[in-house]
Amino acid sequence: MMRIKELCHTLYLKLHTALSLRYTKKNTAYHICVFFLAMVAASSFYYYLEFLPLPTPVQYGVMSLGFFLIFELGTALLRLVTGCLRQLTSQSLALMVLSLAVWGVTLHTMADTLDLDDLHVIFAAVCLSALTTLFTRSLAAVKNGYGLPKLTLFVTALGLGLIAAASFYPGRATLTKHFKGTKTLDAPILFAASHTDYEGPGVNLNSLVHVESFDNKVRRAYFGRGFDNVKMAGRLWLPETDQPVPLVVLAHGNHRFTTASHLGYDYLGSYLARRGYAFASVDMTMLNSAFKLGIGNENDARAKLLTDNATYLIHDSDYAKALSGEVVFMGHSRGGEAAAIAASFAELQYNPDTGDKLERTLKPRGVITLAATMGQYEPSGKPLTLHNNLLAIHGAGDTDVDNFEALGLYNRTVPPQGGLKSAVYLAYADHSNFNTTWDYDTDPPDAFFLNHAQRLEQAAQQTVTEELVLAFLNQIFYRETPQDFFQVPETYEGFEYGVWSRVAYPGARLLADFEEDYDLITFPYGSVRFSGSVTEEGDDAFDGTALRLSKGASYTLDFSEPVQAAAYLSLDIKPETDSERDFEGVDITVEDKSGHTRTVNTDTYRRPLGEVTHVLYKSDLITHAANHRNGFDTVRVPLADATRDGTVARITLKAKDSAFIDTISLTD
Repeated sequence: MMRIKELCHTLYLKLHTALSLRYTKKNTAYHICVFFLAMVAASSFYYYLEFLPLPTPVQYGVMSLGFFLIFELGTALLRLVTGCLRQLTSQSLALMVLSLAVWGVTLHTMADTLDLDDLHVIFAAVCLSALTTLFTRSLAAVKNGYGLPKLTLFVTALGLGLIAAASFYPGRATLTKHFKGTKTLDAPILFAASHTDYEGPGVNLNSLVHVESFDNKVRRAYFGRGFDNVKMAGRLWLPETDQPVPLVVLAHGNHRFTTASHLGYDYLGSYLARRGYAFASVDMTMLNSAFKLGIGNENDARAKLLTDNATYLIHDSDYAKALSGEVVFMGHSRGGEAAAIAASFAELQYNPDTGDKLERTLKPRGVITLAATMGQYEPSGKPLTLHNNLLAIHGAGDTDVDNFEALGLYNRTVPPQGGLKSAVYLAYADHSNFNTTWDYDTDPPDAFFLNHAQRLEQAAQQTVTEELVLAFLNQIFYRETPQDFFQVPETYEGFEYGVWSRVAYPGARLLADFEEDYDLITFPYGSVRFSGSVTEEGDDAFDGTALRLSKGASYTLDFSEPVQAAAYLSLDIKPETDSERDFEGVDITVEDKSGHTRTVNTDTYRRPLGEVTHVLYKSDLITHAANHRNGFDTVRVPLADATRDGTVARITLKAKDSAFIDTISLTD
């Protein structure tokens, strides 16, 4: 009992001494100042206590007291930190400053990926810097024989180890197969193929490229030339045949200029050359970036470089005799927009930005885009338009160009007679796997946070790309592609993991695409009736405006005069359901002039994929957050199944599940 009393008395004395030292007359002014600051801070927040049944002065006093306690605790912590800093050696302090700088720059680089604002970056950098410094100090103390730092060494080593493990952990695959395609595209090897690296005269891009003086000096030092003499070069694949063949010429996108990006498409060049097409991949590395040295809004320069390379190969090179003169522009990422610019300008007599007369020596037969950016360059401030064939391919797992931006170009493209336009959205496909020299969609350290195991395997993505490009070329040049390949690609092998696809042919009679205004009853051929929840909604993923039908809602197009039926009624459908639940389709009732009606369900002809979950970042595996990708699928309903006399007087759409509807047309 005496022992306990002694311990209590000792504890009392220590506490009394501490409080006396803390709250002596010498510190009274300090505490008064802190309380004054607390009152100032409380003046901006006390009204949040209005839910308490207390007078306003009491609420203000309670809030002031709260801030006083917070400030007292904060100053105590600052004194503790200051005391620790005083004990640091100059070497430890230098390490702390260095680690703070390194962590700060690294986190600032990843701020967009991690969704961090400046305050979060600073706080995280300070914490990680303290962790790094504490680990170093603990390691030194343990080596010097101190026992207590073993615990801090273990804790800090564990923390740093977890950060390193998370960085190099590839992630977890969550891919799901949605289709079981059984058809194969007939694509036999017809020729042997070989490649050569060509070089032509320099190209002056000075008027199209605007960079800082330092950036220009770095590029001159690295490349040995400036933008007034950009190298015309690339790799050309040719089939071994005596007959001249069409040329596909490709512009790669932005990447580190230390990487030979144009060599990353050899898989496609070899594939196409063996099947009767020449393929040139243009070296555009001088227009690429490195570190913080980048060029913005330069895609018109890429377009000129692409056009000049194609012109040189077809008209002036040693390989001109092997080429038929027919050309298709193709591009990846920024190169995709460059390909569209080049094809669009080939239709013009004058440059819309400068008024200069354009040399129209090429007449491209089509445009192919892979994960294209759009909108970085707009002639005269207007979106690009095309009167040409178009194949736009994008990956739903793309973390560089997040949205299917080329859909805007698809909507503004009118294909020529006998041609087509198609937009193909591949589930789980990413940005970098289209190019074998690109490792990830983003550079490290951002790349460390991507869920790499989620990506479609590079070989699978490239195989699908090869077949889509070949099918497109065979169709626009020879009309040899099976019609259902672009209409229902999921019935073919290679699309097992999921695909959304839109397709349109020339000569279609457009009934509604919901782009002209926001009036729900706009219909140029008559009137509109609807029931249930029906709205027009814009899609931020570049789909444009579409009609949304909630479950059970109907939308009727009444023709003022019956029209002649085409072979098909075509419409684009995007279910609001996910791919794991069966979409029940849209009932379509067609009434002809005689009053005969027939109702069919779109699922009879094609079942749209619906929403597919993509876990793109490692953090999503912990937070269970995810990106839900979805897209439109074109469904073609044979009107022979729905009309008796070959006319159409009324069309009614009724949603059995909530869905978006777009681009309703009559087409052959």
